[in-house]
Amino acid sequence: MRIVFTIKSINLGGGSERSTATVANALAGRGHEVSIVSYTGRGGEPFFDIDPRIDRYYLSPGRDRWPVLLRECRRIVLLRRLYARLRPDVIVVIGTTRAFVNVPATRGYRVVAKEYFSIDHRSQLTSSLSRRLTARHAQAIVALSEYDARVYRQRYGAKKAVVIPNPLTFAAPQPSPLQDKVVLGLGRMSYVKGFDLLLDAWSRVAHKDWELHLVGDGKMKKKLERMVRDRGIGGVRFFPATSDVEPHYRSASIFVLPSRSEAFGNVLLEAMSVGLPVVSFDCGAGPRDIILPGQTGVFVPPGDTESMAGELDRLMADPGRLRRMGNAARESIRRYDRGLIVSQWEDLLIKTSRE
Repeated sequence: MRIVFTIKSINLGGGSERSTATVANALAGRGHEVSIVSYTGRGGEPFFDIDPRIDRYYLSPGRDRWPVLLRECRRIVLLRRLYARLRPDVIVVIGTTRAFVNVPATRGYRVVAKEYFSIDHRSQLTSSLSRRLTARHAQAIVALSEYDARVYRQRYGAKKAVVIPNPLTFAAPQPSPLQDKVVLGLGRMSYVKGFDLLLDAWSRVAHKDWELHLVGDGKMKKKLERMVRDRGIGGVRFFPATSDVEPHYRSASIFVLPSRSEAFGNVLLEAMSVGLPVVSFDCGAGPRDIILPGQTGVFVPPGDTESMAGELDRLMADPGRLRRMGNAARESIRRYDRGLIVSQWEDLLIKTSRE
């Protein structure tokens, strides 16, 4: 089967890029003819490893400097030409908020569209209209939670909306010994990821012998570093983004998710797979599906930094509870096994290509 994944930029280091690379690599490994089309990034390299059997195509360099209307029209033309040459059995569109390009570009082809934002995130008129167009045009919508799939069916009239969570990206990771006094936060340093809230919470934590490690890059990183300096927040260390994140997880004892909105949370799977208990804002349907409150982690009210500091302190003060939660986290994460998730994708794509 010929499968084409279309994504904004496969060169970025976010969760949608990691999950796309993971699924595409696995499908190529199962004998399918897989290609990845990236809107931008020509001249660069993917952040995550791509199977050498997968062909990559770029519509433009890292920055597409065309005026917006001309840029979008150009993308439609280039995509139409490329699809005509590749002759895919099915196109997987990563993202549902660019329908004004992807709908005309994929007309006449079988399409599966993946929603990687929370349905309540980016709810402005243009995004809602784009989602509605995508839902009506695509043969199937893949959502990351049952809540989002239900909204696609009921609000946007999707022909088919199914839930396929992102797969666990680590293969048989070694567990953390849970001995180092380190709390880990990892991800893109942007407003939606809430690292400013985490720093505020950290300033309130009573256990000053612990460290907070923040791994990632992004537009807010300098602001966050300045916040640490200006407020004299101690015990904070910054690390650059890397595709080799396992060592950071294994050197931590608690993982924290401070996002303002989260559709899924690949970092939760990674952290829990190495046995880290999680403290998270109640920030979306995806984390609610992943974390078992009181068993594998703790939810705190969105944006409540005082409560987050309190829950971190309680875990730090109770090594037995911390270890029990960590063990339960490793067990619960088995339902996100890579082979199981890729099989769900494979079944959906085969059925879509034959409909």
